[in-house]
Amino acid sequence: MRKRCGCGKDSWETCAHPWGPTDQGAAVIVKGPTRVFWAHKTSVAAFSESEIPVDVRVCLYGAESDSNTLAPHLQLLQRDLPGVISKLEYVLADDGYQGNHRAVAVFGNQARLIVPVHPRQARPGLADAFDGIDHFTPVGFPICQGGHHFVLRGRDISGQRYIWAAPDDGAGRPVCAGCPCAQGCLNRGLRRYIRVERNDQPQLDWDHPQFLLRDRTRYHKRTGVERAIKRLKVDLKAEHLTHRDALRVQAHLDRKLLTLHLLLKVAASP
Repeated sequence: MRKRCGCGKDSWETCAHPWGPTDQGAAVIVKGPTRVFWAHKTSVAAFSESEIPVDVRVCLYGAESDSNTLAPHLQLLQRDLPGVISKLEYVLADDGYQGNHRAVAVFGNQARLIVPVHPRQARPGLADAFDGIDHFTPVGFPICQGGHHFVLRGRDISGQRYIWAAPDDGAGRPVCAGCPCAQGCLNRGLRRYIRVERNDQPQLDWDHPQFLLRDRTRYHKRTGVERAIKRLKVDLKAEHLTHRDALRVQAHLDRKLLTLHLLLKVAASP
């Protein structure tokens, strides 16, 4: 903070003129109990396949909630890179963006937001409703009394239920075949199946369950955003700012982004 009056720096503590920030856009950002910073916050966009950042924008206020940064960044990309956004089908983001599904759907080809499963405790007594099931994990996996994680096989659309099945062993056979607990839960067949009400697992996306095989590949690519951020923040030392205020920080990051793409171009040249 500083004052822009003519009283002189030695008189700032006592003069009546207002203080003003010298670092527009910066704020206190808390990353943990002992990690508190005066810093700027940025939003980074990258393609999941390459994990290379293609755009970076500085937030006008460093303490802005993560959940409020995604849609504004997409709007800027739609203005500056309309050809890219028009083909957008999926947006991979962190858990902090859970409430952005509708905001993302207006971009591209009705883009779908993919975020991590937000953990929540299972309803009391849910596991007791199924023979042989010991408990449900916070992200929704049933765990049987033999200690096996069940896998999501599909959905019962008419009954509004998820279909879970016992996994295979290393030889590709159902684990139930050699499980000592099978007599208490397996009435017929070689594999234990259970159907869980959709409302009992609200952490899962009913239209696109994250643990189905068809969605799992896209879901796992979400971690690529962390590597894209690392390339700018750590590899090119963009986290060490030499200028104050959001506009100068934006220029600082633009130079880092340009440097990264020039290096990639040189590396790819024959």
